[in-house]
Amino acid sequence: MPPAGLASLLSRHAGRLAGRAAIKGQFLRALSQLIASSDRGKFPDPEEVVTAVHADVTRQFIGLESFVTLCYARFDLERRQVTFVDCGHTKTVHFQRRPGSCEMLRGENIPLGFSEREIYHQVTVPFEAGDVFFFYSDGVTEAMNPAGEFFGEDRLVELIQTQSPLEPEELIDRVHRAVVAFSQAETFADDVTCVAVKIADTPETLPPGPGVVKGDNPNGNED
Repeated sequence: MPPAGLASLLSRHAGRLAGRAAIKGQFLRALSQLIASSDRGKFPDPEEVVTAVHADVTRQFIGLESFVTLCYARFDLERRQVTFVDCGHTKTVHFQRRPGSCEMLRGENIPLGFSEREIYHQVTVPFEAGDVFFFYSDGVTEAMNPAGEFFGEDRLVELIQTQSPLEPEELIDRVHRAVVAFSQAETFADDVTCVAVKIADTPETLPPGPGVVKGDNPNGNED
């Protein structure tokens, strides 16, 4: 973990390899190797970490006709910014307390396992106290009701915007209950995973002091 920071990894696997646990292990190994090989144990940028994982797994993924979408995000509390690499994953919802609206965050990279020539780039976004970042798998937005309609991004964004004062675990629970009510089902054909990160509204998060992050994933899924 970088100084004064929090990192989150959300991935979705398609194919015949192990799932999120294997990818999480690859990231941890890549982090350790990059830190050990750097001068003075410098913490690597997110794009360096993803590039290292890509080099380790992509050829194997291609051979097995398998791929992984993921979003690897790192929150820098001192600079009050999040830096992420998005590999074909669902868009991240960023609720901004000022002006009270949501922005959809997305990178331009393709999933791991599509091309060995892919060059990964990171994106940096500033945040303030009261902001919320909501990561989710496509099982949330693609949940269907009996009429065949998708829950969709618009419903998710509206829900996060109206429920933004909630704590992360409460917000995840509210989203889960909304998806269940919409689909009229307690179980889903696809993975339904959410990670919520809220920038705490404390004196430490206000300029020029460092920020504080609250993050939760109470459903027990890997993040």
